[in-house]
Amino acid sequence: MLSKVTIKNFKSIEDLTLDLTFAEGKAPNGYKTSNILLFLEATSKPEDRLVPIVNIYGANASGKSNIILALFCFEMILLQGIKALPLKLFSTNKLKNLGNETVMQLDFFLKKRRYQYYLSYSQYSISEEKLLLDNEELFSIKNGNGDFKGIEIKGYSNDDLKRRFEISCLSTLDGKKMQINTFLSSVTTDLPSLSDHLNLVSRFLKESLVVSLNNEILADFSIDQLAKTNKEEDIKEAFDRISDFIKRLDIDIERFKYEQKKDMLSKYEVNKDQYRIPAHDLNKSIHINKEDNLIRISEIKSFHKNDKGKEVSFGLYEESVGTRIAFGLIGTMLKVLDKGGVLIIDELDRSLHTLVLKSLMRIFKDKEYNKNNAQLICVLHNTDILDDDIYKMSEFSFVNKNLKRGSFIKRLSDFEGIRNDMNFRDRYLNGLYSGIPYPFN
Repeated sequence: MLSKVTIKNFKSIEDLTLDLTFAEGKAPNGYKTSNILLFLEATSKPEDRLVPIVNIYGANASGKSNIILALFCFEMILLQGIKALPLKLFSTNKLKNLGNETVMQLDFFLKKRRYQYYLSYSQYSISEEKLLLDNEELFSIKNGNGDFKGIEIKGYSNDDLKRRFEISCLSTLDGKKMQINTFLSSVTTDLPSLSDHLNLVSRFLKESLVVSLNNEILADFSIDQLAKTNKEEDIKEAFDRISDFIKRLDIDIERFKYEQKKDMLSKYEVNKDQYRIPAHDLNKSIHINKEDNLIRISEIKSFHKNDKGKEVSFGLYEESVGTRIAFGLIGTMLKVLDKGGVLIIDELDRSLHTLVLKSLMRIFKDKEYNKNNAQLICVLHNTDILDDDIYKMSEFSFVNKNLKRGSFIKRLSDFEGIRNDMNFRDRYLNGLYSGIPYPFN
């Protein structure tokens, strides 16, 4: 469970902290028997209660999307190293001289223990990386020099781990050694038996933290994400779960059908790593599995009834943008709920009807669905969510920007005199919380 995200010197952001703690003091009466999830309990301590949802609002160009983009870059570096980060995605604050490094820190709880992972990077290298457990360092690296005493075990001393770090994470550029891969990712791949703590953190950050720069997630990708394996029965189960949820949204579709054709990949091979792929069809997805020498062509069909009551088949891309977006989102959301992960997504409300949007978001507040302490962090413009009484003041944040501070964020619970029985929507649109375009402020 995420408790805090700190971002420094990234695009319009100088120094911003996204807080996910439940900041409303005493727990409301009846919270244990309520069907609505008011907070998550990271530990038995009241101060470690966290919110299941953070709804981020703000004017256009205030820096909301930069929060999501910074986390996307963080994930990319963690998974693939600094070289995988496209130059266009590396951008420090251009309006002030804050140096050439971006800093990211994530605070989170796993198995009732508090972890902090810190990453500082420039265009070509990682300058600092460290991991703390309950405020004690497990490892720390700065400018290529590491201290691994917190994780050394018999057979892998601090010096052994230093050498392993140098081999797996360092590269030479212009005669200078630079860190290009994260130690966390490298060591958990190379030495999976070294540390349970590192494995736990690595799995959470790499598998349970899902960052999307928009809400249009491909339907086929969503099915694959939700499926436990690539076996046909697991894919069908995932598809059925998504289809069942879509029907509950009362979208005008009788049913969905998933068709899949498998063929030998070698039939399509031109030469090594080059294939003659079948003609492109928006309604079909193509997956190549080199290990099994298979090519998988899949298609999702929807069925409507015509004026005579007979079913007519459509390709998914013949459906509305909103229907396609809902299909892709549902699979990703269910996956995050299953794993107890965190979904971080920009423009969640784009092309979605308010009632559909509310239904999708509510599953993170529903105890029946959210049994594993999953969280949703989303950027929105739809103000109807501010008027939905299932959300509390700890779950709304507003982004503003000025030259002095860059992009900064303030939670609704930080404003004086706020009560949960207030009409947050009207007060926001009247400029009382800022985060709206200047002519209306």
